[in-house]
Amino acid sequence: MQTYAGPIKNVLVEKNLLEGGGYQLGLNQTKYPYSDLRAIDNRFTGTGWGPAYVQGGKGWTQWKDNFRYSSSAADARGAVVDAP
Repeated sequence: MQTYAGPIKNVLVEKNLLEGGGYQLGLNQTKYPYSDLRAIDNRFTGTGWGPAYVQGGKGWTQWKDNFRYSSSAADARGAVVDAP
């Protein structure tokens, strides 16, 4: 998510399987601010550069129960993904 076209607020990213060749979830404050962004109970494959990053701004308002994806673990919960 990037704030190049305007402010971003009140976003909930919840119960997703995120994967990709770069970062799976990025937060980038450019010209405008962001606020009230929450990431809860997501799974990240960790491919590419890693699960998540924050560039500029305060970061996530809430970061909770986010894990690396593990097909063999209960609820696919592998290692904890710490807040970026």
